[in-house]
Amino acid sequence: MKALFTLFFIFFLLSFKVFAAKDFGCIDGKIRFNDGKIEKVVTESYCYDSILRKIYSIGRCKPNAKCMADTEQVIVLKKSEILADPKVAPGFKICEKFQGQAQVIEFWDGSKWFKAARCLFGDASYIDILTLAKKVKFSDASAKK
Repeated sequence: MKALFTLFFIFFLLSFKVFAAKDFGCIDGKIRFNDGKIEKVVTESYCYDSILRKIYSIGRCKPNAKCMADTEQVIVLKKSEILADPKVAPGFKICEKFQGQAQVIEFWDGSKWFKAARCLFGDASYIDILTLAKKVKFSDASAKK
């Protein structure tokens, strides 16, 4: 019982530390990336989670339009399609399958820069690659456990 209480107390302290820091929020912040050979820094409205390196655009689509970044669409792919070219990161291939452009970026949370990768869509909305990858269902997923 004492061990359980100690474990709970440690978890409580760690969670308090995590949530006490400003690790997530929505801001008008800076994003920097390389556009060809030129480094660009732009100011945009976005929401982020610096612990998980998640980022998504807000207010970038046309009024009353559904942003591609907000889509609930699930895409079915074969792992072999994604892993076919070892020179291209799997997340970047997934972005391509959603008709997006993958970018390595850094975003500013108000105190420091965080590295992330995003998928930029034609409607100017974007979402981090990890969140996008969760919208993929693999048709050739192994049944082995």
